[in-house]
Amino acid sequence: MNQSETERLRQFFGAYFHQDWMLDDADAEAVIARFIADHPDKQELASLAALVEEYASTRSEQELAASLSEELWCEYSPSVAGVSVGEWLQHVANRLRSEAVAR
Repeated sequence: MNQSETERLRQFFGAYFHQDWMLDDADAEAVIARFIADHPDKQELASLAALVEEYASTRSEQELAASLSEELWCEYSPSVAGVSVGEWLQHVANRLRSEAVAR
């Protein structure tokens, strides 16, 4: 994954799941829905879904737990919902991709 791809992921996770994300949305699902509403281009959603999957596939679960906050500036913890970081990232990718297909 190159620097520009990492930056793109950071723009999603860091900007939408920032430290005060709970002031903007009730839960992580609402954050994802807001991002989708803000970004109507289906190509953008599909390519971001692919980047999320690529990012998750290149790291172990332990690495993902650390890199999500340290590298991508994401302040959401999937363990709150009882899922692993890898499972949650796959869920995010699936949501983005299914919305892209629906458009």
